[in-house]
Amino acid sequence: MNYSLFIIFLLLNTSILADTLSDRLSNFSQQKKLHGSFVETWRSGYLNEPLISKGELSYQAPGRFRKVIEHPEPVEQIIKGNRIYISRDGETEIVQLSNQKNLAVGIYALRDVLEGNESSLLERFKSNYSQLNSNWVLELEPRVKQKAKLITLHGQGNYIQRVLILYHNGDSSLTEISNDILK
Repeated sequence: MNYSLFIIFLLLNTSILADTLSDRLSNFSQQKKLHGSFVETWRSGYLNEPLISKGELSYQAPGRFRKVIEHPEPVEQIIKGNRIYISRDGETEIVQLSNQKNLAVGIYALRDVLEGNESSLLERFKSNYSQLNSNWVLELEPRVKQKAKLITLHGQGNYIQRVLILYHNGDSSLTEISNDILK
């Protein structure tokens, strides 16, 4: 009987230890097409109240994101490779991520996680991954000084539920993701 309890204890501990950052990234790399809705809240010391935007997100491997902001005003953002295509009122602006390092840091973090690119992720960020049951948290601190101080992804199983970006000046951006986005 004691032997059976030992085996059960060993199996439980093995399953807890088996879910590492590498395992999590491997699970994400197998997802090829994702879609869902979001609410993003931007807080800043220079704003009287937070800016809130709502819309839809989609991801298609490798590395293509689409963000359609429906509220407060319609804007479509498509990220392909090193470019962001921003469309509003029938006009499209193209922005190079390499020229917008402070904007790019959050995009690179999400892209590296969804693509399961651990080497790129760890090259760009110091990481701290923790898990309790099926809930997990990945904290990413940029290795190169940026306006962003810390990017934290919260998830459950193979879902990313929240992305929080904290900035050195006290500003923050929280994106809450629902439906089956990024699963």
